[in-house]
Amino acid sequence: MDSGETDTTYFKSGYTNCYCTAASDVGYAYGDLCDLFFNDYYFALAVSSSISFVLVIVNSILQTITISYIEWVAHDTQSEQMTNITNWVFVAQFFNTAFVPLLVFANFSEQSTFLGSLFNSYYYDYSPLWFDNVGYLMVYTMGLNMVMAPMMMPVGWMTQWMFRKMDRSWTDDIYKTKQTSMQGYIELYSGPGYIIHFKYSGVLNIVFVTMFYGIGMPVLFPIALFSLIFIWFCERYEIAYNYQLPPSLDDKLTKNAVKILRWAPVLLLLNAYWMISNKQYFGNNTTFVNYSYDQMLSDHIWDELSVNQSAPVLFALIFITVIVVGQLYFSEQLKRIGFVMSSNKIEVDEDLPPFFTSLKLQWCDWMVNEYNHYLKEYGVEIANKEIIDILDDTGVPTKSLQGVPYYNILANPDYTKKFYYIDTSQPCREAQIKDDDDNEDNDLEQSDLVVLLLNLGCIPQ
Repeated sequence: MDSGETDTTYFKSGYTNCYCTAASDVGYAYGDLCDLFFNDYYFALAVSSSISFVLVIVNSILQTITISYIEWVAHDTQSEQMTNITNWVFVAQFFNTAFVPLLVFANFSEQSTFLGSLFNSYYYDYSPLWFDNVGYLMVYTMGLNMVMAPMMMPVGWMTQWMFRKMDRSWTDDIYKTKQTSMQGYIELYSGPGYIIHFKYSGVLNIVFVTMFYGIGMPVLFPIALFSLIFIWFCERYEIAYNYQLPPSLDDKLTKNAVKILRWAPVLLLLNAYWMISNKQYFGNNTTFVNYSYDQMLSDHIWDELSVNQSAPVLFALIFITVIVVGQLYFSEQLKRIGFVMSSNKIEVDEDLPPFFTSLKLQWCDWMVNEYNHYLKEYGVEIANKEIIDILDDTGVPTKSLQGVPYYNILANPDYTKKFYYIDTSQPCREAQIKDDDDNEDNDLEQSDLVVLLLNLGCIPQ
């Protein structure tokens, strides 16, 4: 070693760790060697512990960016928009949680010269040190994610309480507000909206990360179980007492989630095959290393397939992959040749009443009031007169429709909020609408204008 240079490789050895730890335990006055060792040790510990928090924070940032971008892109229906948000947020979170730590610490020089030039880090395979360091990081991240749902509940409550107190200038006067519109006041005091697409993507991320690494780290399965249980309890409580009433959607989101979940067993078997075929664990293969902190070459090459203990997993992987691909992309062709679960379409008599006799009275009154108001004030018929007469004579239903029963835009609460529309069935409607002039007789026009513009085709010339 040249004069003036410092060989720091001994800081990585077990001898330094053993000596400095023992010296610290007995209170021995160690020198610069152990000072430097402990500084590096605690710095590395802080960095490794903070990575899990960084992964959770980055997932939240990716979620916000993805949702904002997809909402900016136009979609035909709200269900289609939420489906795209679910898919892309899930892809971003899954890649950030499962693959980024794997690729950062991976060394692919054994597999390919090109891949080795891109990923030339420390671990050649799933070695014992990989599970101690990278595997521990993933388990820690999933454990942190498990407690995020119950931890964020009081944070959400405190945030709402703080913004409401700020709106009242930190007083207890419930009639004091800084809001300049009725809709803004309602939004502040009615709780947050239920972001269902984010919930879907979070659950999918938990399932896929667990399935991908579960064979090598079985502790992920109970962590995922408790994560889903915590989410279930927290979401039920929040929907009942905190969130605004979620919009009524079709089954596209549910079918989309089921379609994505079909790939979870494929990922489980794919990574399970690679882990179980590890030659260091199951073949006791070893290679020489120059230093104790160096990693042994794995001699585990992707194109060297052989019949060993992992062969049943490989056969199951091929079988499941063929089934999933066939169901998702060749279902019509398989039906034509008879490879289906059942060739008979099951007809179920749901014993549902006709549409008009299944409407709740509040929805009948809503449409009748809207029709009468705009016909009287502006001479505009926003619906067919025969339909209004039927709705006006409708009684209490024995079985009622749930959610929004009309295709009328303003019957959807989401669009009502966006248009700041106060419907005609609201009591004291005049008191809820204020414009920027001193004439109090024309305040209703501010809200009525929304309906008139949406029904330009019905306005008489």
